Amino acid sequence: MELKTSIARCSGREELADTLKTSLSRLVPYRVMVIYFKHGDVLIAEIVDGEEFRRFASAEMALGEGLSGWVAETGKAIVNGNPSVEPGYAIDPERFSVLRSGLALPLLTSRGIIGALSLYREESDGFTTGHLQSLTELSEALALALESTSPQISNV
Repeated sequence: MELKTSIARCSGREELADTLKTSLSRLVPYRVMVIYFKHGDVLIAEIVDGEEFRRFASAEMALGEGLSGWVAETGKAIVNGNPSVEPGYAIDPERFSVLRSGLALPLLTSRGIIGALSLYREESDGFTTGHLQSLTELSEALALALESTSPQISNV
């Protein structure tokens, strides 16, 4: 898979973020992409693609909270989850979002789960098991690249 090779070749966080922002949507279409990193019992959004993110989600959440927090806590993926359960979705009426489906999977290295990759779309049931399979095939290379470019990831 070409994207997997490109991810593995990235030498820094910015290059990795740019590679994902320009290529991942061709593999799995999305409106918003967020990579959350685990810092102790908190997930922090550190790589984001999509303006809609600012209107619906929190940049930080507790482990186990929302789709992404649950994925990072349990190590299980979610296909077509409800984005409205993400922290910050309904706190402020001005943050209303049109996003209706989410796909999230854990990012796992030999150190354990280091975070979660979450994608969101406007369509209900906007993701397929094929999308999940494509992301799962990328997830190990992505997690390793993220870990190598993010030395601050701790308390996994």
